Amino acid sequence: MVISKLKKGNKFGFSDKSGKTLISCIYDDVRDFSEGLAGVNKREGLSDWDALFGKGGFIDKDGNEVIPFIYEWDGSYGYSFKNGIAIVKKGGKFGYINKKGEEIISCIYDWVFNFTKKFILVQKGEKYGIIDNEGKEILPCTYESICYSGVKELISVKLNGKHGFINKAGKEILPCVYDKIGTFTDDHAIVKKDNKYGYIDRAANHVIPCNYDKISISEKLFKVEKDGKCGYFDATGTKVIPLIYDSIQPFNGLFKVEKDGKFGFIDVTGTEIIPVIYDAAYIPNNKVEIDTEQAWGITKKIESIEDICFKTVDDLENWSIRVKKDGKYGFVNEIGNEIVPIIYDHAWDFNGDVARVKKDGKYGYFNKSGKAVAPIEYEYAWDFSDGVGKIQKNGKYGFVDKDGKEVAPAIYDYAWDFKDGAGRVKKDGKYGFVNKDCITNVIYDDANNFSNGLGRVEKNGKYGFVDATGKEVVPVKYDYANNFINGFARVKKDGKYGFVDKTGKEIISIIYNYAWNFYDGVARVEKNKKYGFINPMGKEVISLDYDYVGDFFNGVAKVNKQDETYYINKAEEAQSIEGKKLYDEFVSNLMIELSDM
Repeated sequence: MVISKLKKGNKFGFSDKSGKTLISCIYDDVRDFSEGLAGVNKREGLSDWDALFGKGGFIDKDGNEVIPFIYEWDGSYGYSFKNGIAIVKKGGKFGYINKKGEEIISCIYDWVFNFTKKFILVQKGEKYGIIDNEGKEILPCTYESICYSGVKELISVKLNGKHGFINKAGKEILPCVYDKIGTFTDDHAIVKKDNKYGYIDRAANHVIPCNYDKISISEKLFKVEKDGKCGYFDATGTKVIPLIYDSIQPFNGLFKVEKDGKFGFIDVTGTEIIPVIYDAAYIPNNKVEIDTEQAWGITKKIESIEDICFKTVDDLENWSIRVKKDGKYGFVNEIGNEIVPIIYDHAWDFNGDVARVKKDGKYGYFNKSGKAVAPIEYEYAWDFSDGVGKIQKNGKYGFVDKDGKEVAPAIYDYAWDFKDGAGRVKKDGKYGFVNKDCITNVIYDDANNFSNGLGRVEKNGKYGFVDATGKEVVPVKYDYANNFINGFARVKKDGKYGFVDKTGKEIISIIYNYAWNFYDGVARVEKNKKYGFINPMGKEVISLDYDYVGDFFNGVAKVNKQDETYYINKAEEAQSIEGKKLYDEFVSNLMIELSDM
């Protein structure tokens, strides 16, 4: 049987799940039932001092007082049975009783806490110790702190300002001589002693002694620093990269290193992949870029090295690396071969398979094979988007594809990047779209970038949508239209709102005074100053009976009806919101305003 707390006035009792009273409301405070008993509090009939907090005892599910009211009630702590014992308070001190009311752990502690199933953390004054659940002392109350270590077998302790480990039997595993012990990561933890750092394993063995000025871990490799030099150890404590470098930075299975003001790249064994001879080396988001006045390139092919740091780098076999030499830019591949000559005033990293270059104030494109995709003749060129690059020539704009073909000649006053297979263009004050195969009519007063495969257009104050071929799939006849979201577009006609799908069909009749975009599978609508919800089929799933409704979030929506505000679910049932994270109405309304822009 489920028994719940019941409150009448200022008194507490218990009821079943239907609300029927099982135990009368005669108590001043109660705990939930636990292991068949509930802690309860009485204040009546006590002296003024005792009545301030009352006395605590225990009752069974029939309301019988099975443990007498002799303990000091604590409003927020104890009086719930767990593993056969419960915390109680007497004389201002805490202890434990069993279900017979026997004090199995004397009330002598300033604080107690169920540390594990078998062990209890106790406090006397400012010191902590551990006892078992029978009261046997495991650790005396001599420690400044005792806490979980993150390792099942170890307990972290602090004594005289120093940290160490003990096991669950109270045996010292790591003496309290450390200034700091970090949390365990990949079976290891950083330790600090006398302002030097090292590493220990889960058995508290020293993997790396506390000899270093700084230490960190990445994918089971340990970076150490000492006297301004850096190196690496592996998980066994073996030195794999000597401490001879001024700086080290992991990169896609390699390490960018600095030594005596020069830069290069080494592998995890310390072997030089790119000689440490360059004046500068840069690691962008997904490429290696190196800069020197001497030489450029990759000197050794990388066969197989564990990925240590970045996850967005191209496959090593397909590396195309931007390089600079004598103030000029070009590209080399992963084995150091020059694929784009180092003759350009500037170059940009590859965007997909195409990179921009600049020479003598003109722009063009190259692919990863080193082939010129487009001649170096444009006033400006932008990164490729959706497989197409926007270019400028003679003050006009157009597009080229990855084969160098001009998808649209540079005849437009302005152009926007391709999206969903089409690019928006403007000419002589009119707007339209181009795709990779044809040019559409530039006849509209305004146009928006494609969304969900369609572009919104405006002509003579009316709105509709076209596809990438320029076909009007939603007629240009609406007073207003929102961009498509999840396959639906909100439209307005003759002062009323509804929705169309991507075929142009009015799937929800244009009959509402206002409609909001779909959110969480339903859309808010208003008609004749009453609010409700419709589904994508146009069915009113929550009747238009409310004076106000908010969007659904986390399964509930805020509603108002006859000056009463509450929450409902999608079955239109009133809901409690306790413990639920609710959608911010301000954010909801802001999104509505933005969608109308």
